[in-house]
Amino acid sequence: MQNHDVADPPARPRRHFIGGSDARIVMGTDESALMRLWREKRGEVDPEDLSGNLVVQLGLATEKPALVRNQYRPSHY
Repeated sequence: MQNHDVADPPARPRRHFIGGSDARIVMGTDESALMRLWREKRGEVDPEDLSGNLVVQLGLATEKPALVRNQYRPSHY
């Protein structure tokens, strides 16, 4: 049995789920972005490189500390 630490979840390919950035596209009005996302999820095009995007960088920097913080949150909250 594998032990997956909450602070370091196993990586899943982004094409297998809808993330926060994807939800913004799905709920938005940019039809070309929606079509690109649909093609990405189907594996027809490579995902856009977002490594230089400031919002993505901030999310990566804050995501792991938030997971660790929630792991130690008292259960009565």
